[in-house]
Amino acid sequence: MNSVEFVDRLAAATFSEKPTVPEVMPFVWLFRDLSDARNGAGGSLHIVLQDPNYKDYHVQSCVDFAAKRGDRPGEELGKILLRMSQTQRRKLGDRFNDNPRQAEEWMSRRIEQKLGIQEP
Repeated sequence: MNSVEFVDRLAAATFSEKPTVPEVMPFVWLFRDLSDARNGAGGSLHIVLQDPNYKDYHVQSCVDFAAKRGDRPGEELGKILLRMSQTQRRKLGDRFNDNPRQAEEWMSRRIEQKLGIQEP
């Protein structure tokens, strides 16, 4: 999936007025996996997804940063996160970070991809 497809999918999704973790988490994982947005560490949203920064101004600074760097997926997902409560954002961050081994393996695969290393 590329950035344009992600933004289209996000725009087509139906969210509650206050989006819930089950509604948003699939998009967080897709965002992380975008090959053209370098989001393995949470990308433009890393201070909310990886670090314990869940206040509105934290999310807004991520949205602004994403817009400045041309990260449309980060900007649009950030706007969804702004509609969530701080508690819901914390739960997203917890799930994003809940399996360090899985994250480490994923990052290794991404680095190998970038370097053109093929698994035997």
